Amino acid sequence: TIPRGLSLAIKREIIQVLPDIDSIKLSLRLLPIIMEYNVFSPRKKVDESLLIISKAIMFDSGKVDIKEDANIALMLKEYIETLVDELCEEFFNSKEICIPKDKYEEIAKRVNNDSAIASNPRFSTIEDIYSILDKLNEVSDAK
Repeated sequence: TIPRGLSLAIKREIIQVLPDIDSIKLSLRLLPIIMEYNVFSPRKKVDESLLIISKAIMFDSGKVDIKEDANIALMLKEYIETLVDELCEEFFNSKEICIPKDKYEEIAKRVNNDSAIASNPRFSTIEDIYSILDKLNEVSDAK
């Protein structure tokens, strides 16, 4: 996938702060986390691009209500998470990405100043970015 929005900003700024991190593994690990984060826009509407991709992969096209749309997107997120686990294990012999907590503030401030976040379907706060970084570490710890 081509990173955009918040995914691109977080990846770019983590690499600036932690240049030794594997950028491909980072992209793979971020994908399901950002997908879940972006399921709903600020107006509680499902992000249309995510919905289109979700329907194309998981279901035939068709009209469904917002709650079902969110479920479709979350099902796709779980499916992609499984694929990411398999890819990381096969190609990197590790699923781990470790972002030191003492780097969170620097990364979050840099992300908030990154121009890529303007194209994200959901506004992000510093706390949101901390939460995403925590999830990135949790995924690594759980695997």
